[in-house]
Amino acid sequence: MPIIFGTLALIFAGFVGASVIEEYDDRAILAARGRQVTTTVVEVVERSRTDEALVVRVALPEGPTFDVDLAESEQFGTAVGQPLRVIVDPNDLNRNMPADYFANGRPLWVALLATAGPLAVIGVGISLVVFYKDRDTTAKP
Repeated sequence: MPIIFGTLALIFAGFVGASVIEEYDDRAILAARGRQVTTTVVEVVERSRTDEALVVRVALPEGPTFDVDLAESEQFGTAVGQPLRVIVDPNDLNRNMPADYFANGRPLWVALLATAGPLAVIGVGISLVVFYKDRDTTAKP
């Protein structure tokens, strides 16, 4: 049974790591061709447990709208009608990030170590314990 938990921890660490890598790919694209714009919040799409705006729909000055996730932003809780600074990819409006969150990036290896690292250590640790425990029981007559 412990080997199942170890395997699940390693699988989950892989999914978390893939999510972090995807975010850093978006950061690289936004750094290369993104532009900072001030948008206006037109709708709150999702609220947090404390009733703060978590995901908002914003409108560009030119008119198009898109959703922005504020979960990691200091602009969390922005209300309808307020301005919101966003870095947006002109080729794909769904690739965007609040400007303050974009500026607070940390190196990829730090993000991977902080998020997926503990799960990977747990998974490998459980696997090693099970392996050595199994090895000790088979070595004895």
